[in-house]
Amino acid sequence: MKMQPPLPLYTSEQIRALEQAIFDGGETAEQLMARAGEALFSVLRNEWPDARTIGVLLGSGQNAGDGLVLARLARAEGFCVALFGWCRPEQLHGAAHRAWLELKTAYPDVVVIHEWDKVVAQDDFDVIVDAGFGIGLSPSRPLSAEVSGWIEYVNASRHDGAAVLAADLPSGLIADTGSAGPVVQADVTVCFLAMKIGLVTGRGPAVSGRIVLADLGIPSRKDPPRKQTPDVQLVLGAESFPPKPRDGHKGRFGTVLIVAGNRGMMGAARMAAEAALRIGAGKVIVATHPEHSSTLAIGRPELIVHGLAAATVLDELLAQADAIVLGPGLGRDDWAKQMAARVLSTQLPLIIDADGLGFLLPSAVMNSLRIMTPHPGEAARLLGCTVAEIEQDRLAAARAL
Repeated sequence: MKMQPPLPLYTSEQIRALEQAIFDGGETAEQLMARAGEALFSVLRNEWPDARTIGVLLGSGQNAGDGLVLARLARAEGFCVALFGWCRPEQLHGAAHRAWLELKTAYPDVVVIHEWDKVVAQDDFDVIVDAGFGIGLSPSRPLSAEVSGWIEYVNASRHDGAAVLAADLPSGLIADTGSAGPVVQADVTVCFLAMKIGLVTGRGPAVSGRIVLADLGIPSRKDPPRKQTPDVQLVLGAESFPPKPRDGHKGRFGTVLIVAGNRGMMGAARMAAEAALRIGAGKVIVATHPEHSSTLAIGRPELIVHGLAAATVLDELLAQADAIVLGPGLGRDDWAKQMAARVLSTQLPLIIDADGLGFLLPSAVMNSLRIMTPHPGEAARLLGCTVAEIEQDRLAAARAL
């Protein structure tokens, strides 16, 4: 199986530049909104074919227009539809306002609920469509108590059995960072035009449900302007290794050296070693604390385990390695310091994880052969900030590292 091409991830600014280029090419905002609403309704019908009653959460921006187009299409097919939220649709502007006029003209009896107690009283939706913010929410725009209340209502309805379909992004999720306070928990998110960064980082994966990418029939440009070109990509899946030849042996598929597992932390070394075996390494050598040398390979006899009392013995193992993993359960004592210093002086491909990150000097040279894998706490220690600051923008933290 061939590897899927990386998926470009866009910022909200890049999406707006892409939209402007589409408009400059002759497409109108109304046409693009109609395509978005059609894509949204198509997903709703496919995902929940038995649904007949739909609630549409409306915000005050153009994302609401996508929900209004869906509402009109749903009414045309006999669905019961109610609109609710923190915005009165007659107060919308631009293409979203025209979408409201088209819905209201076609169906003058469309239900619009402004009062909280009335929507709760009618609470019998099969599906709630979240057309609140899309990419329109930024960290500098805190949610009001009213907006937070509507988000809480949608989540409570989902808990009681309603499905939730988000238009572009779940409301409350920041498109550029994936950070969020109160946020809609979606079952499915239909992402328009191109994938947003916030859907795949921070809280995005936890609240977006299954993501459907709808390109709205807009072909990608071969040479887009720089301001429309993302510099972040999502790797969708590693290419499968071909079957090993019948006459193959462990010496033909590379040797991984795992330098890990200080006293009392054998599990981290064992898990890293098993992972290396599972992805196809021919030989996996574990350099670990002597305390674990007789027990680490129990149940995994194919592991080659060396208990090292000092880093001077490490050179022989480094000479056999094609790649190294440094850090899981390494600890921070003198034994760990010696091991890390020796490994970090090599030029071999290297993954630096967990405790190994603490031995990187500020002047350390990082390149394509060296990969760091810090969790938020480790990244915060390396950058001298709080975990909360890391979680606010993981991508910025990765760039800073």
